[in-house]
Amino acid sequence: MYWAKKEFDTAHFDLVYAATSHCFDLSAYEMFFTLSVGKTIKLLSNALEIGKELKKDKRVVLNTVPSSIRSLIEEDFSALQNASIINLAGEPFRWILRESCYAQMLR
Repeated sequence: MYWAKKEFDTAHFDLVYAATSHCFDLSAYEMFFTLSVGKTIKLLSNALEIGKELKKDKRVVLNTVPSSIRSLIEEDFSALQNASIINLAGEPFRWILRESCYAQMLR
């Protein structure tokens, strides 16, 4: 929690999506970091809901796997504009995904 408080400026986000299974350690970060800084948690059933919810919410911290971001890019990249911070973990982050993100952002 100390690292997260130091790393992420709370002025840049209002909401944290909790889409990680409670079986994984990242879910503790999503819950406890958010509560420790007085922000709101939005519980999602799974990462498949991220795209739909990002269309409604702004200033979001998003924790997910690279394949989830790849799906968002393929279906509607514009929703990612509402994510203030994106943390990727749990899978290799392929160079081609990085390039896709940059290409979409420069449009």
